[in-house]
Amino acid sequence: MALATYMRVVYKSNDSQNTDIVKDFYISGKLQSEGFIPVYIDKTDNKKSKFKGHAISYYKSGKIQLESSRNDSCQLEGEYVYYFQNGLKMLRGTFKNGKKDGEFT
Repeated sequence: MALATYMRVVYKSNDSQNTDIVKDFYISGKLQSEGFIPVYIDKTDNKKSKFKGHAISYYKSGKIQLESSRNDSCQLEGEYVYYFQNGLKMLRGTFKNGKKDGEFT
């Protein structure tokens, strides 16, 4: 039996657009990621969950690991930036409808 590696909290919105926000936390309680708007959450297989909007993921140290966005179809869209643990940029590029758009550096 696998043990949980994180916990997820969905913050319900009070606005008319239902823009709930997801925050994932490491078991230690430190923030792991924040920002996606849940479209569908599969409680037994997270790979089947669907999200849209902008999100930021963090290393356990608290430094930013990844910044990315997903469109209304839940596909990667726009700028995608992945960072080394020391904070320097590792990879930067753009996605359009879930596919790489141009060069990644």
